[in-house]
Amino acid sequence: MNEIGKFKNQYIGRNFAYKPVLIESKKNLLGKFLNVKIIEAKNSHLVGKFKFSK
Repeated sequence: MNEIGKFKNQYIGRNFAYKPVLIESKKNLLGKFLNVKIIEAKNSHLVGKFKFSK
């Protein structure tokens, strides 16, 4: 994650194609690499959730 979003607890990272991926979290995620599952595609960005491995 490399940016803070417009709203509280919102972070923005980029995927392999440099598309913005929006994640919500109460933890500080700046500088972290995450595996996420894309749950929604908007015109300007993607929305993702944490992808937990078993």
